[in-house]
Parts: sequence; structure tokens; C-alpha cells
Amino acid sequence: MSNVRNWMETTGGPHLLLPAELVPFWRGVEGWFDHLDPTDHSDYARACRIEDWLGSIPCHSGTAVVFSGDVGPVAWVPAFTVQGGKDQGGYFVQWIGGIDNECDVEPMLRSELVQDKLAASEAEKITFSTGASGRMFLLDASDDGSDLVVEHAIVELVSGTYIIRANYIETPTMMMVVREVQPSRPKTDG
Repeated sequence: MSNVRNWMETTGGPHLLLPAELVPFWRGVEGWFDHLDPTDHSDYARACRIEDWLGSIPCHSGTAVVFSGDVGPVAWVPAFTVQGGKDQGGYFVQWIGGIDNECDVEPMLRSELVQDKLAASEAEKITFSTGASGRMFLLDASDDGSDLVVEHAIVELVSGTYIIRANYIETPTMMMVVREVQPSRPKTDG
């Protein structure tokens, strides 16, 4: 794993993970009036109604993954990169508190504590597809994907279906939400 960088903030709403093919169809706050009102069907309102660490909502012909829960910047930490520079899994780390040094994040991701929490029965879990390109955008759910000029991050995954598991991790020195991304079916040789 390489050093964590490119921490992505939001304006207070959730982060969104969206295949590149669907980004132009995400409208963010367009038409938004109150995310607590179930009659508000704007993209942003639907994303804000996800209360768990993970959720998914329809977007055009696919699905958007919503990273909800506490507010805090999120960064991608690849587990390993395959030939061609694409990742085949990794972690979205959300910085909630503590963590005096971001170099402490990667050793924590490999720790037994984090691995046990992600494998625990209370860990949230969903499945998502990347789209044909494998290019995924991490953005603020309030952004308009048809005119994406604000800060976002791009994660290059091997195209396919992935499982993402999430759990809250707290130690005396850090508080974070870890969302682990793994291929839904491990690759086999031969």
C-alpha cells in the first residue's frame, strides 16, 4: 500500500461512489428542498436519507453507493494494484477523529482489530458494479455530475462486481470508518 492522500471533503452531506458511466446522470441538489421530506426525490435528498455507513440508491441505469453516517474526509487506500495501474480492492477510510499522523492509517488497516471488525456480523455489506470502464468517482452527493468542476477523486478498479464492507473503528488514538472493497469473486489462475 502507498501513503494515503487526497482526502476528499463534502459540504456536510454524504460521499457518493459512482461509476464513470453514471456520473453525467447524477443531479445532486437539483430540485432539492428538504431531504427529510419523503416527497423530495432529488438525488441529494435520496442520498441523505441513507443513515447507515453504506447504502445504495438507483442512478439512471445503475446504482450509486452512498457513504453516510458521520461527516469526515474520505481517502482511497489501494490494497494492491494489478498490471495496467488498476486496483483490485482496497479501503475507503473516513477520518472521524484522532489520527494525529495519516501514516498511522495504513498499519491500522492491516491490524487484527480492523480485520475482525470488518468480518464481524454487525459490519454493513453491499455489492456494487463498476461499469465497463472500472473508473469510479468519489464525490460530494450534492454535486451535479453533468457539470463536475468541483473536487472529486477517481479510483481506477478492474471492471467487475465488488463487495464493500464497512464498520466504525475506534482506538485511544483514532476514530474512523473503514469501507473495504474486494472483488465479489476472487480471480483464479488458469
